[in-house]
Amino acid sequence: MRRLLTLTVLALALSAAGAATASPLFVIRGFGWGHGIGMAQYGAEGYARHGWTYDEILAHYYPGTTLGQAPTARIRVLLASGQKALEIGSEAAFAVTHAGGRVELPAGTYRIGTGLELEVDGKLRKLEAPLRFQAGTKPLRLDRPYRGAIVVSLSDGKLTAVNDLKLEQYLRGVVAGEMPADWQPEALKVQAVAARSYALASRKATGAFDVYADTRSQVYGGIATEDPRTDAAIRATRAQVVLYDGKVAWTFFFASSGGRTAAIEDVWVGSEPVPYLVSVEDPYDTISPYHRWGPLTFTVEELGKRLGSRIPDGLVDLRVNTNGSGRVASVTAIGANGVTREISGWTVRALLDLRSTWFTIAKEGDLSSSRGRIVYGQKVTLSAVVSDRGEVTVEQRPAGGSWTALKTVSPAEDGSVSLTVRPQLTTFYRLRAGADVGEAVRVAVAPRLLLDEPGEGDALSGTIQPALAGAEVTIQRRSESWVAVASAVADENGRFRAVFDVTPGDYRARVGPLPGFVAGVSRPLSIGAA
Repeated sequence: MRRLLTLTVLALALSAAGAATASPLFVIRGFGWGHGIGMAQYGAEGYARHGWTYDEILAHYYPGTTLGQAPTARIRVLLASGQKALEIGSEAAFAVTHAGGRVELPAGTYRIGTGLELEVDGKLRKLEAPLRFQAGTKPLRLDRPYRGAIVVSLSDGKLTAVNDLKLEQYLRGVVAGEMPADWQPEALKVQAVAARSYALASRKATGAFDVYADTRSQVYGGIATEDPRTDAAIRATRAQVVLYDGKVAWTFFFASSGGRTAAIEDVWVGSEPVPYLVSVEDPYDTISPYHRWGPLTFTVEELGKRLGSRIPDGLVDLRVNTNGSGRVASVTAIGANGVTREISGWTVRALLDLRSTWFTIAKEGDLSSSRGRIVYGQKVTLSAVVSDRGEVTVEQRPAGGSWTALKTVSPAEDGSVSLTVRPQLTTFYRLRAGADVGEAVRVAVAPRLLLDEPGEGDALSGTIQPALAGAEVTIQRRSESWVAVASAVADENGRFRAVFDVTPGDYRARVGPLPGFVAGVSRPLSIGAA
């Protein structure tokens, strides 16, 4: 779409015919912030604003799980490591115990080095590691005040400090650091249960500490982070954890989903699928300022500086390859001489400093879609950046149809074009300006499948939308994976009913690709024992 491309040329590439062409400008847009696995914090706040309770929200983000009680526990948090000296104190008298006994310490701040000597009442006291500092009537302080005890030990000749405290005390320094305290009480309860569960699931069985105090585990700020509102959420959910198959679940969480969470195997390459860490819809994430981000523009020269030898010489195109969660699994970089190179989506995110691996890449003048795959009835946003400020036409071609004009739009002052559409079946879209057209973007549409709550009898019923009469629907049950257990055919109203021996477990409905539609599945339906 040459008329729409920028006239600022920072690099040249030669075509196979030897003619000079302008180096493309790449436009990246994205969705959400974070790894995408588990609970989306903005989405949880959105659900809470719409009246969902914390247990309902947790069941949505971690399907197939239940709530249960955790045993009373303590947790050890790494506060500092590799230090030559530490300063520990308190506003009230406190004590330190070590292999040589107990030393009472007046209020104040004490400096301790790798020689493990403390000056008490003007005298140096030689101590033996590990040292356990215990609070009196006021909390201990390292870089900030902390509840519980602080244990100091030596590792490779350097000092390590670990906060040893009750799990519920630890959560008071976590929940307010991970979620704004002025959010809905039900959202704060979700964060409290998720944080408690994650701490127990991730803590180390051996070693000098259980968890880190930063994003390697959970952000822990001690007493300075605490807030009465998050404290109330912790008390209201005291000892509650998320359970799957009787074990504490790995309740990963992150900031914003962009509208859909991700399955763990789609994000962290090599991870085994986890039944409750699957991709789920997240409609209320729209409150997030990171629900949509961009556009970010990159010249070939800028991409070369960021990605280096990962892209071929004479870059002419970048194409994203998505996984089942809609995230970018890899990016194919195409050079002028036809050489291609694959770059992982995670690497592109890191080197280009993107908020997530859910992003699109388009050349200036080409449309991109906020979602490459939607469920029937959902909306999708088409967008582009153009240099020409004149009107452009968005064209559409439904599966099996021909190109027709959809709408004529005028670019904004920054050259951006945006249009929201609701395709009824899989459709291609492109921009046109006179005789020039951009590359087409495909929006795949899957039928919407809904399973009814089970009634009496050995059958499961449901609906397929649109009403695709004659469509064969498969009922699947989750074991190690999803296994087909029955099938049914949709009638003229889109209703189907599968008769079989319905036992307790998780079920879903699936339909394969149909004319104009890609394969679709329903949300899982959990059926308990009678």
